[in-house]
Formats: sequence, structure tokens, C-alpha cells
Amino acid sequence: MDNKTIRLCGDNMTLYGFVCFHDLHGKANPGTDDDEAAITVREAGGRERYIRIDRGHMPRIPLSWERKNKLTAHKAFDIVEKKDALATVFLLSARAGWNQTEFFLKRLIDMPGNTLFIARYKIEEQEAFLGSGDLFALDDTLFWIGMVLVHPEVQRQGIAARLLLKCLHRAYRHNRYAVVGLDATPQGKPLYKKLGFRESFDIWLCSLNTKKPPLDLKGDLTIDPLTEPSRVIAYWNRKFRTGKKGQAAFLLGMENGGCFVALKQGRVAGIILSRPGRLRPHVGPLMADTALIAAALLQHTLDHWRKRAEEEVFLMVPESHFEEVRGCKCREWQFRLPFTVQCIRSLTRMYHIPSPQENNTVADEQHIRGINDFLEQERREVLPDLYAIGGAEIG
Repeated sequence: MDNKTIRLCGDNMTLYGFVCFHDLHGKANPGTDDDEAAITVREAGGRERYIRIDRGHMPRIPLSWERKNKLTAHKAFDIVEKKDALATVFLLSARAGWNQTEFFLKRLIDMPGNTLFIARYKIEEQEAFLGSGDLFALDDTLFWIGMVLVHPEVQRQGIAARLLLKCLHRAYRHNRYAVVGLDATPQGKPLYKKLGFRESFDIWLCSLNTKKPPLDLKGDLTIDPLTEPSRVIAYWNRKFRTGKKGQAAFLLGMENGGCFVALKQGRVAGIILSRPGRLRPHVGPLMADTALIAAALLQHTLDHWRKRAEEEVFLMVPESHFEEVRGCKCREWQFRLPFTVQCIRSLTRMYHIPSPQENNTVADEQHIRGINDFLEQERREVLPDLYAIGGAEIG
């Protein structure tokens, strides 16, 4: 039997509100000694924070690579719905290198129609939170799965699969004919495929310098701060068939200092939203009637963040808006706007397709046709005008 053991902090299981893990390999971290373990959280500017753990209070969680003995097979393991797990999710996000701030995650968790699931392991009278999965009802039809995260020490124990199945069950219980999507990392894609998710298109997480391009892109446009939410909703109503209600309510409740609307002859021709990030600001969604309008909005937003001493921003760009530069290194691509971005990693937009084995009925065939129609419409009608998405957590 291939077993391992990890240790969790017993007396202070939620140190700083977090679950704390012992370094399995015994690597020393700066500022620690034999009586302490620590985990490292990367912060903005390359800084690292160490969370110290008293080794004397670490009960054991058994790990096994045999299916029947994995953590998810133990009676002590379950998936629970929690609204008060912000600190747990924030640590999971930070350890994965993601960019969400605590404010962003709190807003997401507190949204009406949002359900947060936590993977829990009970030890004596303590609870250890091992992973998370979030389901966001963007409207009555479209549901989005995000924040599927598991602490590295307990991965490959079936936890992510259990979290995903819980999210799917809840979505289909709400609406039998729901469309359920997510944005997958390369590491998660094999599991999502196994559970019935189908690839739709690729997205690149990119870094963009806030240095101003030597061009005047504004032309005859008027670009104003976004102060009237009704403008966004009206514009989205023109662009999207579904998903606008939840996304608009969520994004318009964020700090909106870096959000702008483009007007052409008094009519909305594009919008851009941005927000602070744990590592750097996130720009998106960016929607516009033309690439030139999108470029003007992006330039205006970069100016906003440069004045606040931010040198770079993140944005997530559908691959259809790229043209590969031959002979380049480090996957640097030329965005189909007058900006050069550095691609950091890829994600894949995926949607769940129920299998015939799950329910073999005429209604299910209609359900699958509806999902395929939605995917086709998204690629044909939405992607051409969507130059950056709002984030993997919300589609």
C-alpha cells in the first residue's frame, strides 16, 4: 500500500483563518526552526509571506494512492456548502498563484445565486478545509464553475472531482437544461474532459505594460468614466443572449475607478472594466464594436493604472484576437490592437455535455442541442467583439 502522511495544525487549525500545511519534504524556510513549519504565499512585487505553524500540534491525515483508501473514501471527508470560508478560499487562490483580492472573493461569495462548496476533513473535533469549488448562477440558464482549488499536499485524492460533481448536481437541480461552463487550466483539463466537459476555445492570460503607445487612438470617440450601470446593461443586452444578469451585477459592484465607456455620437460603442488584483490590476471585460474602439478603451485604462504607479496589468484574451509573431521567444504575440502582450499561460473555455449514459431521453437530446447552439452563438456572435474576459471565476 502506497501511503503517505501529512500534518495539519491541531490547536490552531485555522491560523490567520487558513488551513496550514506541513512541508512534506521538510525544506527549511527562512525564519523557521525545527519547532516550526511554514507555508509560503507569494505577494505583489515578488514578496513572500511565511505562515508559521507549531509542529507540536499537528494531527495526521492519512493519504493513499489506492482508490478505496483515498481521502474522499473516508467517513471523515465530505463536501459542505459554506458562506464564511473567505480566508480559506483566499489562501487556496494565493497558493495557486492566482490574482484575486480578498475583496473580490468576498463579493463573489456574497453574491445572490452564488454557492461556495468546501472540501472538509474532520479530525477529532477540528475541521480541515482542503479545497474549494464555486458555482455562480449568471442567470437562470447559464452557470459558471470557478475557484476549483485543492491544496497541493492533498491533490490526486479525488477531491477536485467531488467538488466538480457537487457543482454540476446543484446547477442541474436548479435547471435541468442548464448550460454549465468553466475556464480550465492545462492541469485541470484532463479531469474536466473525464467528467464530460468539451473544449470550446482557448484564452491567454497576458501581461501588458502600462506604457502609453505612441498613437492617438481616441479619434472622434468620447471616453467617460463608467458611472451609469444602465449603460453597461443596455450594451450587454445588445451583445449577449444569456449570462448578463449575474455578471453585470457582480462587476458593477466592484471598485470602478478603472472602468470606462466609449461613446460615438452619443451611443455606447464599447465598455471596459478593471479592478485591483493581489499581484497586479486585472483588465476585463473589454467589449467594443470595433478593434479601434477597443484599443482606445484599453489605452485609457492603461493610463488610469499607470498614474497609480502600476507598471503592468493582467488581461485574459481569447486566442482569436491574436496573430502569432514568427521567430519570437517566450510566447510573445502581437495583439490585434497596437499593443504587444506577453502570454503567461493558456486556459480553455469548456462546457459540460451530459452523456447519454446519464439520462437517455428525448429531452436530454434537446438539452445537448441547446448547449451546442449556445457554444456556436458564443463563438460566432460574442467572441468577435469580446477582446478580454472578466476573469476565469465568472466567465
